[in-house]
Amino acid sequence: MEVHKVSPPPPQSTVSKLKVRLKETLFPDDPFRVSRGSRRGCSGSWQSKLEMAKTFLGFSMRALGIRHHLDPGAFSRSAVNHNAGCKTAMSNVIMALTVMITLLFLMPLFVYTPNVVLGAIIIAAVIGLIDIPAVYHIWKMDKMDFLVCVCAFAGVIFISVQEGLAIAIGISIFRVLIQITRPKIMVQGNIRGTDIYRSLHQYKDAQRIPGFLILATEAPINFANSNYLNERIKRWIEEETSAQNKQAELRFIILDLSGVPAIDTSGVAFLIDIKKSIEKRGLELVLVNPTGEVMEKIQRANEAHNHFRSDCLYLTTGEAVASLSTLAKMTSP
Repeated sequence: MEVHKVSPPPPQSTVSKLKVRLKETLFPDDPFRVSRGSRRGCSGSWQSKLEMAKTFLGFSMRALGIRHHLDPGAFSRSAVNHNAGCKTAMSNVIMALTVMITLLFLMPLFVYTPNVVLGAIIIAAVIGLIDIPAVYHIWKMDKMDFLVCVCAFAGVIFISVQEGLAIAIGISIFRVLIQITRPKIMVQGNIRGTDIYRSLHQYKDAQRIPGFLILATEAPINFANSNYLNERIKRWIEEETSAQNKQAELRFIILDLSGVPAIDTSGVAFLIDIKKSIEKRGLELVLVNPTGEVMEKIQRANEAHNHFRSDCLYLTTGEAVASLSTLAKMTSP
């Protein structure tokens, strides 16, 4: 008798499979991401509190007993629960029992169900996820948020989930970059009868102070926007000095830093540069209410500390205007 020996197959490495699985979790259809999104949406509709850390802890503890197999439900399941009037987590138990009975005993009844009918069932289940009033509210609140919403919806419908969400994320990142690199600069004026200074564009009762240009920004000053702020402030000064309807010659520039939470080395260099540029024009620049971090950075920089001494720093805009007005009267011929 001839005996044939069969050699066992060579061991296969599972590293490549592990890499693929790690890579798959980066996509928007990751089970944890799907579960988080659906539960957050329903918790907002139910006016309930949802702690995602405890939710994922429950997922992890449950996965320990089933070899880390993830078994999240789709958005349609949460939508069906919400549309059916479910209020508590007990509805998940009832739903699980219903699904179990259906899978064990009622599946033969659904064998010949057409795909069109199955698709109609899914559409009817997820129709509650489409909130037209919420989209209209986004349109009224912020046009850029509406653009992100429309692009995400169109991308998911006409391309795929990954590409649609990638487009929305890209637009959102672009918007954040624009806000960082192009911060708003407001020209402030005095509200009549008060010692309060607010934006001339926002408050119609605010009036310009003759001889003063009061500017304010509400963004961190860093390498991304320091050049833009430098050019924008110089442009404001050019417009003020060349205006024909001015009541008095421009003498003082007040920069309100109360809305600036942070500053870096490029921001300090910007303050030094704008200070030198203004002094060459025969004008004076003062800072109002710099935050603790901003003041600490200015004090650490030797050159900046020499340019911004105590006589160039004020707590409020009203105090700066009063002090500089008195100084202007004393030095005027």
